[in-house]
Amino acid sequence: MIWDNAYMRWLGKKKQECIQDMALACQGCPKEFGNIYTTLVKMQFADKPDYDYFIACQKDVMARKNFREESPLDWEPQNELAKMTQVVPNATMMHNENRKRSY
Repeated sequence: MIWDNAYMRWLGKKKQECIQDMALACQGCPKEFGNIYTTLVKMQFADKPDYDYFIACQKDVMARKNFREESPLDWEPQNELAKMTQVVPNATMMHNENRKRSY
């Protein structure tokens, strides 16, 4: 799924920084993602996850964004966005400032 104006804001940051600043990592994401995170943080190891709540949060987002469960995923060939990802063959999700760019 693609969210409005979403991009990986954590590129260039260390993993630990992102974990500590979840507000930054969730910035631009649906509010339900923050709700799920808050619920998870409050849990103890032995607590049973409320999967029904997590599923309900995701379904709320899907309904608001007009997504259907039957819709192809971003990387599936039937998805229009799959064509756009083929344009950048050497793309990586990992940030490396020293990496030589080929474009």
